[in-house]
Amino acid sequence: MSAVPYVQAFCWLGACLADALHYAHERGLVHLDMKPGNVLLAADAQPMLLDFHLARAPLRTEGPPPD
Repeated sequence: MSAVPYVQAFCWLGACLADALHYAHERGLVHLDMKPGNVLLAADAQPMLLDFHLARAPLRTEGPPPD
């Protein structure tokens, strides 16, 4: 097994988290609390996005303002 260059690993991690946010957004959620403490790395180094307690539906330009 060869080592992955730091920049490549960092970009892969960012892409995985972007995919997770996109997946949530397609299902009507916006995370609203992205920070390193809300990312868990599994034993296989797969990142997992945690802590959706602040998540809400995306804001709309039309309609009433949010609460």
